[in-house]
Amino acid sequence: MSNLNPFVYYNGNSLAFYLTEGLVPVLRISGKKAQYIFEALTTMFGDPSPQGILQIPPNQFPVIISWAIASITHNDPQILLKKTLRYTPRVVADYVWELVYLSSLKHNGKKRKALIDGNLARQASKHLKGLIEIYHEAIP
Repeated sequence: MSNLNPFVYYNGNSLAFYLTEGLVPVLRISGKKAQYIFEALTTMFGDPSPQGILQIPPNQFPVIISWAIASITHNDPQILLKKTLRYTPRVVADYVWELVYLSSLKHNGKKRKALIDGNLARQASKHLKGLIEIYHEAIP
């Protein structure tokens, strides 16, 4: 993981999650939801650079990307972020990489805007949110 430099880029309308510079983003979110998610991230990780880039610690990237997908259908991303940072089961992080795989099958290897298909991310959001909530109800 030492070569990874994960970051989030926000341009005022669209939010993109990158593993490192030069790669296709793992996830893109646009519209009002992107703003809410970015505000939650800046509250937790500090102010972004003037270019709209917010660095993410490499060991927390799987948690953050899981949380971002779950936040697509969640009304309060800030509360969900605190829960996710406190404890994220491996099954949740693994689910994200399954979405990358399913997206590649769906697009048959064609180049796209993000590794995770937007429609799959919206469908998966409800399930990821539910998994996070189940674990946090069981673990004090």
